[in-house]
Amino acid sequence: MRERDNGPVKKILMIDPSETFTRFLGRIVTRMGYETLVAGDAKTGLVLAREKMPDLVISELHFGEYDGLSLCAEIVGCPETAAVPVVFVTTDGSRDGRRRAEDAGCSDYLTKPVTINDIHDMLQRNLPFEKKRLTPRIRAELDVEIASGKRRISAKTETIGCGGMLVAACGEGIHIGQTVQISLCLPSNSDPAKLTGEIIYLLESADSTQEPGIGIKFTDMGPDGGASLAQFVEEQMS
Repeated sequence: MRERDNGPVKKILMIDPSETFTRFLGRIVTRMGYETLVAGDAKTGLVLAREKMPDLVISELHFGEYDGLSLCAEIVGCPETAAVPVVFVTTDGSRDGRRRAEDAGCSDYLTKPVTINDIHDMLQRNLPFEKKRLTPRIRAELDVEIASGKRRISAKTETIGCGGMLVAACGEGIHIGQTVQISLCLPSNSDPAKLTGEIIYLLESADSTQEPGIGIKFTDMGPDGGASLAQFVEEQMS
């Protein structure tokens, strides 16, 4: 499986005793396009890390006798998993907790509660993306029309965020760097949002099973388009 506009789909292992938190985090990262694994304790999480080889581990710091520090040290100290970043998202906001986590080899440290933007920024810092993104991008199928001169393309989005979108369509007749006018249908709007964008990449079909795609960066979102799109993305991940 491949997230076509930003490399292979990343696998994230979430380890936390709180089912409420793993549901919250899992909903967000799944909507962003990641594959998720879940463990409720550190020992189970270590087994999954060794068996499934995730691209990133997100863990609570405190579990009891076998805690997140031991988990992190095991992952970082094992040659097979040493390259997997371990990020603590924890209730422990103390300096001592952060220092001990860093000494154990963690890659990042966030204190709960966390926002969608906190999660997005953390993922961008700790995963090896082909293209770094400033704002969250989600999977969503929205009707969109792209126009440049006489060329008009009616299609659906694959992924979208406040910075841009990937459209499932053939890029024949358009080129990278070209300015396009966009009519985007959002569920909350009676009329399409009018945006301006720039073509930043074209995905050609490698075989008959893969659809072509057009990557667009938004350059002007108009007076209402940005707010409406931000509200849509927030609602889809909340």
